Amino acid sequence: MKLFLLHILSIFIAVVLVYFTINTKILSAYLFSDVIEPSIKEHKIKESGLYMNYDRGNHIIRDICLSLDFENSITIIGSSELTGKDKLLAKPFNFIPRNTGFNSLAIGHAGNQCFSVFSQLAAFNKFLNDAKIVIIVSPGWFTGSYAYGTSVESFLEFNNQKVLSNIYKDSEVPEEYKNYIFKYVHDNFDDINAPSNILKLMNYRFIANNNIIFGIFYAPLILFSETFLHLKSSVIKRVNNKEFNIQQIGIDKNIISRNKLINKTNKIDWKELYDKAIKYERSIATNNNWGINNEYFTKYIQGEKKKITNISLKNNQELNDFDMLLKLLDYYSVDPVFIIQPLNPFAYKNLHELGSITDIIEQRIVECNYPVLNMFVSDTVKYEKEILTDIMHLSLYGWYKIDKFIIENYLFDEKKHY
Repeated sequence: MKLFLLHILSIFIAVVLVYFTINTKILSAYLFSDVIEPSIKEHKIKESGLYMNYDRGNHIIRDICLSLDFENSITIIGSSELTGKDKLLAKPFNFIPRNTGFNSLAIGHAGNQCFSVFSQLAAFNKFLNDAKIVIIVSPGWFTGSYAYGTSVESFLEFNNQKVLSNIYKDSEVPEEYKNYIFKYVHDNFDDINAPSNILKLMNYRFIANNNIIFGIFYAPLILFSETFLHLKSSVIKRVNNKEFNIQQIGIDKNIISRNKLINKTNKIDWKELYDKAIKYERSIATNNNWGINNEYFTKYIQGEKKKITNISLKNNQELNDFDMLLKLLDYYSVDPVFIIQPLNPFAYKNLHELGSITDIIEQRIVECNYPVLNMFVSDTVKYEKEILTDIMHLSLYGWYKIDKFIIENYLFDEKKHY
């Protein structure tokens, strides 16, 4: 009887709060000081280039969604290799638009690992069918502390309140995927400083979903948090006339200046590009025989080799997250290609130990019938020194090989061998 009365009291309080907040401008302004948002109509659609994250506004979410949705657009998802002013013209989000009929928009910087990518795509599920997505995988994600999965800081950076709210409210996201995200939030909840309402709600949901007794106990908290979420949506609609909703993103595609699909690859002299790139990389790596540019070698290496810290497959959360990412890509019928980045075997004492994990990653990609360019080599004899500019970041030559792989997979029916 007491439990029943507690539920009734919670519902009454929630209803009263909703009524007074919606109808009291002072209270709603106090509770939701961030509801006034710039209109995305003020921002020109970005068809190609790089976004580091979604921090600068709703228009970035919109642009990524549209990039996923358009037939002649390729979306690049990666981490630190995307950033930096060096090699800019060779990176796919610049090289592909200049040399083909495709546009290309990239998202990511350091820390954007498998779980972060998984949760972002879950939120953008409406736009994933046949989406051309290039996922650049770093072997380093599966070693050392990185192997325990995406950091809380990176997860929150790439999955803001709008992304998380969309995942929670979207009925098109399978409960299995939602619960996987809720579990992450629950497992890391104590490390989140001042968690938002949606994070609290995900935490409560995970607890309730996995224990009937706790489900009864947390029911009032879930009810209150969901009411609060609905309340904020109502206030946003009232203040801004319309709430920003990922699932409702749409625009007349005719107003976007998009070229017809034109195959310009016959104008790309790959051999010439490769030869010039190789010559350049050799010219800046003269104080060592490891293929590392002089400045980096002097500042960070000086002949000292690093050691890979392997995590057992059983405890490798990053590998579990990668499997879930593959599952999501299959569920939403995405058209992805994968790049497995190289590491410099001269700079590591035991890089061969990482080979078993990269083999597993490649095998699971192939089993899904997705194209993959595996650039990882642990044998110094087989390694091309010019493919990286340091110990893990791609050179001009490395980027050109990736450009070629992407273009020939998306512009030709017949897949090429590399």
